[in-house]
Amino acid sequence: MNTDIQKLATEAAQGYVDAQFELACFHDSTRNHFEAVKWYRKAAEKEYADAQFKLARCYDTGKGVRKDDVEAVKWYRKAAEQGHAEAQCELGRCYTKGKGVKSDYNEAERWFSAAFDQGHFATESDFAELNALLEKSFRDGTLKYKGLERLEKQCEEKKTPRCPRKKYTGPFAGLVNPLVELWDMIVPKDANFFEWVILSVIYVVVASVLLAVSLLFFVFQIFQVLFLVEGIRGLAHGRRCR
Repeated sequence: MNTDIQKLATEAAQGYVDAQFELACFHDSTRNHFEAVKWYRKAAEKEYADAQFKLARCYDTGKGVRKDDVEAVKWYRKAAEQGHAEAQCELGRCYTKGKGVKSDYNEAERWFSAAFDQGHFATESDFAELNALLEKSFRDGTLKYKGLERLEKQCEEKKTPRCPRKKYTGPFAGLVNPLVELWDMIVPKDANFFEWVILSVIYVVVASVLLAVSLLFFVFQIFQVLFLVEGIRGLAHGRRCR
């Protein structure tokens, strides 16, 4: 053990909560999870929110301690009540899944919203959990309308924007690219199979109309050119007759 870690261990043993947390993180990084849990617990019992969250994660995953969902919820809650955004999000997930606590979608909405209000939207699984929450609320009305409306807005704001497609540069690019853009507008990336079929039919109809209009316009342009050429020829013929 180097000098810095020895100093940290001494300070932790003397009861300094920051040192206890840092020592726990050190043991966690070296995969000495048993020691990590020991020091996380000491700091957590002194209301250190980050340590409470880390201890909850240990119980949640079974690292350094026997996996215990109820105990995980207990420590997530302690950290969440102190405003720890990650803990709030995890607690919301526990209520959504009924993991370590009875499933309660109003409580889930409360904790998800508290985390999102702080700008925390950690992973794609958060988005998936929130979608599940919204879908269930539509089916059985477990959320109040204002809470549902708020979550939908937050969910929409946090969606990852779709990467733009590369422009087609081959033959007929002027026709192909607008059709591709039209497809992206009509058929969303996350559409289910039934929606995809309906929207695809709409796309085909709209694209066919646009193609028909484009073809008519093209034919009209050809006739205009022919009429113009014919007019010039007629004018030239008239001059020669004179």
